[in-house]
Amino acid sequence: MTYKQFWEDNPYLAVVYRKRHKLICEEKNQQMWLQGLYNYKAFRSVLSAFFTKGSPEQYCERPLPLFKTPEEKRKSQEEQIDDIVAKLNQLSAMYSESGEK
Repeated sequence: MTYKQFWEDNPYLAVVYRKRHKLICEEKNQQMWLQGLYNYKAFRSVLSAFFTKGSPEQYCERPLPLFKTPEEKRKSQEEQIDDIVAKLNQLSAMYSESGEK
């Protein structure tokens, strides 16, 4: 943001620039984290070749997926539903046991 923009333009512009800067920093942080993950996998595959007697761990052949596919989203939703149903069954069992006594 320039001096002129800060003092002469819309005051809300400073807020927008601040949000933009925050988004850029978050994106850079995600990129650095992903780079660290790739480094970790590379070091792990090299070290496993030296320190294990069996076949060494292979490095990824393809880039890691950044987004879930619709099928993975559906599976995670189904798992969440199953967890909720199990918890509700436990609660109903506890309630029915306490009511019988």
